[in-house]
Amino acid sequence: MPSRSSDWGSLLGPGLVGGIVGGVLSSIPFFGLLNTCFCLLNVIGCQVGLAVYFSQHPTGKLRGKDAAVLGAISGATTGLLTSFLQIVGFSMLTMGIPGLSISLSMVAIVFVSFALYTGFGVLGAVICLSLFYGSRKAT
Repeated sequence: MPSRSSDWGSLLGPGLVGGIVGGVLSSIPFFGLLNTCFCLLNVIGCQVGLAVYFSQHPTGKLRGKDAAVLGAISGATTGLLTSFLQIVGFSMLTMGIPGLSISLSMVAIVFVSFALYTGFGVLGAVICLSLFYGSRKAT
C-alpha cells in the first residue's frame, strides 16, 4: 500500500498502461462515442490500471486516495493520447486541403480533454476500487 508520495511510483506504470488502453479505445471512430456516458472508455482504462496494479501486488491494498492518483495518471494519459491521435487523424484527413489546418481551438481542446479525462479518471478509479476490489481497499 503506497503510504507516502515517494511510494506513488508503483502507481505510475499501471496508470500509464490504463491510460494507453483508454486512449486507444477512445480514438477508435464511433467506439469513442461511449465516452459520452461518464467517460466510459476512460473508466475502463482506470479499471485496467487497477487490475495491473493488483496483479503486480497480489497481497497489496489501496486506499481511495491512492486509487485517485492512479486514476489521475490514467485519465491524463488517456486525455493526452486521445487528443494527439485525433489531431494526427484530422491532419492526415485534411492534408492538401487549403484553409484547413490545426487551429488554436484544437489546441484548446487538448487542454479541456486533459482536464476532463483526468477528473473522470480520478472518479472512475475510486468507484472501480470500491465496486470491483472492495476486499483490496485499505481503510
